[in-house]
Amino acid sequence: MNRISAAIVGCIALFALQANAQELTVYAGYLNPGSLNLQTIREDLDFRGTSIFGVRFGVDFARVIGIEQDFAFSSRLFESTLIPGDDDVRGFLYSSNLVVNLPLDRFVPYATAGVGLMKPFGSGFKPFDVKFAGNYGGGIKFKRLIGPLGLRFDVRGYSIPGIASQTLNLVEVSGGIMFSSR
Repeated sequence: MNRISAAIVGCIALFALQANAQELTVYAGYLNPGSLNLQTIREDLDFRGTSIFGVRFGVDFARVIGIEQDFAFSSRLFESTLIPGDDDVRGFLYSSNLVVNLPLDRFVPYATAGVGLMKPFGSGFKPFDVKFAGNYGGGIKFKRLIGPLGLRFDVRGYSIPGIASQTLNLVEVSGGIMFSSR
């Protein structure tokens, strides 16, 4: 993780702790995207697999239902063959999700779905600016394994419609350290 990524994740984690989140997860993962065919310029935009770093914080309203906020950063979101070596496109992802937990003591499988935004930035070719994104997925939380520390593993799918009259689908696999207040 480069210094900028670490600074961004650290600032968001500090904000989440001050907001009294019941769960805070700092994670790293892999984002495996698809591709788009930009027929108007006869070019394929290849979204290569890339690392993703982020923080999730959540609050449960009932033992089974909660919400979470997710802020993530990718240091190389995609690359175009339009300009060789043009891979300076980073990205932010934000989502707000409903979470349905199946609490089995410290072992908590869950499902999640929500909406958010994806924002690519940098000096490279970007086929879109800010886009609405839906997401869905699930995972496993291992709560309070050592004091407030636990582990969390996620698999999520993102669907970003309206890019060159197509939908971009991404899959994220991540794992992280979870801090839990209960």
